[in-house]
Amino acid sequence: MKITEQRLDTILKVKVHQQKKVQQELAKLLGEKEIEEKNFEELRELKEGATSDFASNLKLRATEIQSSKAYIDNLSDKLTTQVNKLGEIQSLEEGKRGELLEKEKSKKQIEILSEKREAELLKEKVRKDQRLMDILANRIRWSM
Repeated sequence: MKITEQRLDTILKVKVHQQKKVQQELAKLLGEKEIEEKNFEELRELKEGATSDFASNLKLRATEIQSSKAYIDNLSDKLTTQVNKLGEIQSLEEGKRGELLEKEKSKKQIEILSEKREAELLKEKVRKDQRLMDILANRIRWSM
């Protein structure tokens, strides 16, 4: 089956579109990751502050100790949730990066096929031109 240049161009356009789509998804994912990392840092700082406040204040009542401990435990739970979110995002990011590499490789293969096809067409044109020149040269030689 011969692949026409137009078909290769169409396939290449699709590959470029798919690659751009994955790049956009990856960029969106990286933006989400950055936001989640900031949230994680804020929670970590809050927990550190609450823990140091709790440790430095030795004259607390039992209810204050319980409420401080509950607050710190709540922050710990939120931090654990945030770590899980970051892990999921990291996993998705790795997947998208792998997908992007595959799309780039696929696009490169189509580009190489297109270049080979162009080279074949050029060789064929040169052969036809040479054959025509030979025929004309033979006619001129025989007509003399």
